[in-house]
Amino acid sequence: LGAHFFTIVSRNIRMLLYEPRLSVNLALGTLRFVPQDDTELYSSIFTWWNILDRQMFHYDTKYNYQTGYTREVQLRRMIDLVREDNVSTYCEIGMNGGHSVAAMLEANPRVTAHVFDTMQFNYSRPIVDILSVHDGSRFHIHMGKSQKTVRAWHKQNSSKCDLIYMDGDHTDAVMHDFKNMQK
Repeated sequence: LGAHFFTIVSRNIRMLLYEPRLSVNLALGTLRFVPQDDTELYSSIFTWWNILDRQMFHYDTKYNYQTGYTREVQLRRMIDLVREDNVSTYCEIGMNGGHSVAAMLEANPRVTAHVFDTMQFNYSRPIVDILSVHDGSRFHIHMGKSQKTVRAWHKQNSSKCDLIYMDGDHTDAVMHDFKNMQK
């Protein structure tokens, strides 16, 4: 009995001590798992990033930047910012693979995201689809050049952006984005 008995007892004690993390008997469409602490949050975000990386590679193998550009040090600062009490609307210019917007939506369940993107890559539509399914009414995509779509959104809404992430046009035209977002 010796070692085998202690293995079984040890396993049973661990099972008694664990706390379930998945909610059950929820309405359809309700999230069963919501991160409760930073460890769970970052695990969730990095899992999202793995999924988004695979989507990008699956739909557009010719590009060598399937992992997006947001670095972990940037992410940690962005999460600090999006968690501030006064942040309810997050705006992003240039979605690429959706890494940063997915992280912001995961980090703050109260935030709504407005993303302005040209949708120029083969993976753009599948990324929007997966984010739309997961985040529903909290994720809004504004397709087209941000120099036009930001102005149009601003005219139609009284909303303002509490937090802005700009990683769209990498030419001198970015000045239009700065001016439009300033309003």
